[in-house]
Amino acid sequence: MKNSVLENIFISTNLNFNKEVIKINSRIKYISHFINKVNNNPGYLYIYLNDEEQLYVAKIKTISSKRQNDNECIKIKLGGRYIFINYQLNIRSYSTQILKYLYARQNSHNLKDVKKSIFMTNKKYNFQFSRPIIDEERLHKDFLNTEKLLDKQDFSNSILYKGLIIPPKEDGNKTYAFLIEEDEEHFLTLTNNKMIDLDLQYINEEYPQDLPPYKPYFYDFYPSESQKLKYLLSGLSDNKDEIFEVNFLLEEEIDNKENLIEGKVVFSASPIKRINAYIESLIETKNPDVIRKIKELKNNTKNKIKTEDSQKKIERKIMDGLIHKGNKFENELNVYNVGQGNWSKIDFKNHITKEKIFTIVFDIGIGNNAPENVHKIAVDAAKELNGNYMIMLSHWDQDHIKGIIHLEKEQFENLWVVPDLPKSNVSTGALRLAAFLHFDPFIESIFIDNSFNNKVIVDNNYLMLGKGEGRNSGVNVLRGRSTIKTKYNDKNNLGLILVIKNDQKKILLPGDCEYIQFPDKFINVSYNFFVASHHGANTNIKDLSDVGFFKVAKDTKAIVCVGDVKDYPCPVHMLMLEKLGYVIEKTKDIKSNSYKYKF
Repeated sequence: MKNSVLENIFISTNLNFNKEVIKINSRIKYISHFINKVNNNPGYLYIYLNDEEQLYVAKIKTISSKRQNDNECIKIKLGGRYIFINYQLNIRSYSTQILKYLYARQNSHNLKDVKKSIFMTNKKYNFQFSRPIIDEERLHKDFLNTEKLLDKQDFSNSILYKGLIIPPKEDGNKTYAFLIEEDEEHFLTLTNNKMIDLDLQYINEEYPQDLPPYKPYFYDFYPSESQKLKYLLSGLSDNKDEIFEVNFLLEEEIDNKENLIEGKVVFSASPIKRINAYIESLIETKNPDVIRKIKELKNNTKNKIKTEDSQKKIERKIMDGLIHKGNKFENELNVYNVGQGNWSKIDFKNHITKEKIFTIVFDIGIGNNAPENVHKIAVDAAKELNGNYMIMLSHWDQDHIKGIIHLEKEQFENLWVVPDLPKSNVSTGALRLAAFLHFDPFIESIFIDNSFNNKVIVDNNYLMLGKGEGRNSGVNVLRGRSTIKTKYNDKNNLGLILVIKNDQKKILLPGDCEYIQFPDKFINVSYNFFVASHHGANTNIKDLSDVGFFKVAKDTKAIVCVGDVKDYPCPVHMLMLEKLGYVIEKTKDIKSNSYKYKF
C-alpha cells in the first residue's frame, strides 16, 4: 500500500476541538515512541464530531508535548500526557463518506471491505482514537486523493461538495442532469449548484479573483446500456431539454442491482476520475431557480460568443506563422490511438533541416469512458504539443474535444479554430470549453459562422478548410448521381473538414461529417491518405463512387479512429472504402501511440 507508512490519527469526540482539551483513553504505552513515529512520517488528522456527524481533515505537520505558537493545533490528553497536534493547512470539513477509506491497523488486511472501515466500525463501537491506514489507492480512484481534498488552490474543491464527486444524499446537495445524444449513444451531462454558479460567474465575467483559475472540465454519467437510460427518460418527459435531479448509489450501498441503471460517473477537473455508480432515482426538477440559471448559462454562452463570417480574416489568422517565403515542407501526420475518439496532429517540417515550423492539431478527443491506457496515450500526445501550433475542432462532441483535460493552461494559449456551437444537445463540458476559448484573454479563437455551411472557407497550396452542410438525420440530399437520406445528426454535419496538401499529395480529415454533407470540392478528389468519417459508422450510402469520390492508387491507406465499441466500424462503410482502393487500418490495432504518415 503506497501510503501505509504514513502515521494518521483519527479522533472521535463531541467537544469543540479548537477550544477544549480532548481526553483520550488509549492503550498506547510508549507516548514518546508514538510521537517520534508520527513526526518521522506525518500523515493526516481526521476529527469526527459524533453529535454533528461532521468530519474535519488536516495534514499533520508535527506533534509534540509543547505548544508551538506559530502553528494551528489541537490539544489532546493521551495516556496522562498533553499532546499538541500541529497541522499544516487550515482544517477543513468534509463528508463522513471519506471514513469508508480509513481502516484501523488491525483491519489492514480488510482494506477492500467497507464493513471493516472506520465509517462502519465507529458506528458500532464508538471508539475515541485510532491510528488508521488510508486506502489511498481506492480513495484516489473513486474520489480525490487526500492532498487535493485539502488544497484550497485545487479547482475541484471550488465545484464539488466536501471533495466528493458523488455527494451523499444526507448532505442535501443535489446533482442535476440532462440527456445528451452523441453518436447514437445517450449519457447524462451533470452539474450541481456550485458548478452552475461558478460557470455563470465566468461567462458573465464576474469570476471571483480569490478562487483558483477557471478551467473547462467535464462531469457526466455514462450508462453501461445507453438505450436503458433513453427509455427511462422518455417515460419521464417528452422535453429533450428537461432538467432532472439524479441520485446515485455506490457499489457498497446496494444489495439488489436489478432494475437499476449501472454506469460510471466521470469527473475531469482533478484530473479524470471514474466511479462505478447506479442511478437510484431520476426526477424532473421543479426548482425554478435552477431551471432559470441553467437556461441562462446555455443562452449566455451561445449569445456572447461572436462568430466570424469573413473568409479573408479566417485565412489570414490560420496562415499566420505557417507561410514563410520559399517554404517547402515535409509533413508528418500522427493519428493517435485514443479509443473511440479523434486526435490528429500534422507537423509541417522544413524539407531539408527537418525542423518543425508549424503544427495543426485537428480534434483533441478521447473516447468517452476511455480506459486508463488511452489516457496515458493522451497524456503523451499532450506533451508533444509545443512550439508554434493551432488547434482545430471539427465539432463539439466530447470524443473530439475531451483530450483538453490533459493540456496545461499555457498550452491553450494559441489559436483555436472551431465551428459555432449547435443550438441544442450540447454537453456542459462543451459549453465550458467554448466559453473558456472565447473569454480567456490569452487565447485567440475563431468561431466559424454557419453562413459557411456547405462551403469551402480556405483553399491554398497548404490546406483546404470547409464546413458541412449541416442537415439533420433523415433528410434527402442529392450528391453525385444519387439522392440519399442523411444518417448522422446536425451536430456532426455542421462540422469542419480539413485537407492538408503538400505538392500533389492530399490527406483528408473529416471529423464526423457525413460524406454526403461535404462541399463538392472535397468529394471530387483522389486522396493519398484518408481518415474515415465518424469512426467508420453506419451510413445510408451504398457506393462512394456514386457520390463522386475517386478511386485511389494501390496501397493507399485509410485509417479508422475506433476503440472497442460494438458496431464500430461498420462493415459496409469499410467495404465502400475498399472498393475505392483503400487499405483499411484501425487505430485500436496499432501497437504504438499513433499511426504516422509522412508526405
